Amino acid sequence: MAEAHHWQEEAVEMNKILEHCNSEAQKMTAHGDADKKYAAYKTRWAVIDVTCKDWIGKYEKMVEVWKKQAETADKVTAAIGAGSGGGDAAPMKLEDLEGHLNALKEMFIQKQKMMDELEKTAGPAPAEPAPATPAPAPEAPAAAT
Repeated sequence: MAEAHHWQEEAVEMNKILEHCNSEAQKMTAHGDADKKYAAYKTRWAVIDVTCKDWIGKYEKMVEVWKKQAETADKVTAAIGAGSGGGDAAPMKLEDLEGHLNALKEMFIQKQKMMDELEKTAGPAPAEPAPATPAPAPEAPAAAT
């Protein structure tokens, strides 16, 4: 999760750099090529930003499921420990224990579905992005005759 947030922070920083470079390029007399490059980079950045937000949302859902699963597992463990005389907690009714076990089972199924969906979404590693088009070569000054 920390890596995803770091990725998003880097993307935001890149956007700041792009915007700064574009504002500086606007000060140039001829900035047509810079405008084209800015538009291309901005389009690529927009895709990265959407992907970042999408993956962070998926990770947050997964973490939420894991936390609920851990809480339920702790309740079941405490109930089993209390039932055998080893815990301080009040004994849990059999119906409540069964409910917690069923909830735990459903959470495992839900988590597995989420993991399968993440694997489908991730797919193979993406190829390197195409390099930006090079700037046109400067024109040679006309020879004086």
